[in-house]
Amino acid sequence: MNRITMACRYFALIATVLCLITALPGSGMAAREPIKVAFIYVGPVGDAGWSYTHDQGRKYLEKNLAGVKTAFVESVPEGADAERVLTQFARDGYKVIFATSFGYMDAVINVSKKFPDVYFEHCSGFKTATNVSTYFGRIYEARYLSGIVAGKMTKSNLIGYVAAHPIPEVIRGINAFTRGVRSVNPAAKVRVVWTNTWYNPASEKEAAKALLDAGCDVIAQHQDTPGPMQAAEERGHKGEFAILNTRSSIDPFLTYSARRDLREKVWRTFYSRGDNSGTDALEKSLWKKIGITVADNSTSNPSWYIQGGAGTGMLDLLRIASEKNAYTITDRATYLANKTVVSLDILVEGDPALLNIYHVIEVNPAKWPNVNTEGAETFSDFMTGKEAQEAIGKYGKDKYGIALFFADAGKEEADLGLK
Repeated sequence: MNRITMACRYFALIATVLCLITALPGSGMAAREPIKVAFIYVGPVGDAGWSYTHDQGRKYLEKNLAGVKTAFVESVPEGADAERVLTQFARDGYKVIFATSFGYMDAVINVSKKFPDVYFEHCSGFKTATNVSTYFGRIYEARYLSGIVAGKMTKSNLIGYVAAHPIPEVIRGINAFTRGVRSVNPAAKVRVVWTNTWYNPASEKEAAKALLDAGCDVIAQHQDTPGPMQAAEERGHKGEFAILNTRSSIDPFLTYSARRDLREKVWRTFYSRGDNSGTDALEKSLWKKIGITVADNSTSNPSWYIQGGAGTGMLDLLRIASEKNAYTITDRATYLANKTVVSLDILVEGDPALLNIYHVIEVNPAKWPNVNTEGAETFSDFMTGKEAQEAIGKYGKDKYGIALFFADAGKEEADLGLK
């Protein structure tokens, strides 16, 4: 998504909230309590796409509009979970609630009936009520333009379109794209394959492959993953993005060290766990060493730095980075164990700054007399002994072709390059 589009969305969001706040009882200048505005997202705020952009608007709103307090819940499935989250926000006193996915429509209507004094804004839906409105951008205009490009690029006059769900916004986009194609190439045909998914890299990639096999030489899409574009790239064909957050496809990298000579290579998005885990703390220390300051939920973070937040596990982060062609940092074991389900390559490994050392530490019995000292000593001797060290050094080789861990008992920090 380009800066102009994002700015327009921020402006529309601010304008919507201003209108709603003006309409709220007791919302004059003398109001003491802040207006509480809530958002529910269908994906994680770190997806660098749909939910991420909505959350940038939320942050902008809270920063620039006095008297407004915001909150959000991410990765809320469409259906019963959405209704539960909407209800909880309403009960907690939030007077304006943004439901940011088409599939939240029925949940919004149901909850709005129970809370007539709460205003609901639903993205891309078509059902309204006294306290329910809808909003959406003129995305069809961009799709029309991308159709013109596709119509000019095709040699076979067959263009493939991998579509998500047969809902108004997607159908409208396909129609606009096709009209753009026909405006410059009346002989070209657009073939559509439905996946009924927003985020399923494998099925979306396979749909694109089927279109390529059918003779299409340009692929368009309406999904949150680059799967169709990757399929086109692998075949040497063109991928014409028909989505909001357009990105070119390059090989993403996995790990990053504190070496200053690599700093300039991080020109794409970097995903951070942002959850105060050990990996998160290590990552932040590496940025600090090369003069880059980052902090959790900070508006001063670099634009390319995106945090997953609490609840974003290491595998979740790997999958997001893979789908968004981004960088991240991970432990070796998680990467190797899931290498076949992500499209990531290692950029840097083996640097002492990236070591993640596991220790066996016996508790001091003088300070903690009730501990099982004998059992602790036995366990410690076992873990550092020959049998366990050999097992650790071999673990994973039979399945992944390489060990997931290194057995380093008895070594000093200097042996590991830490001094």
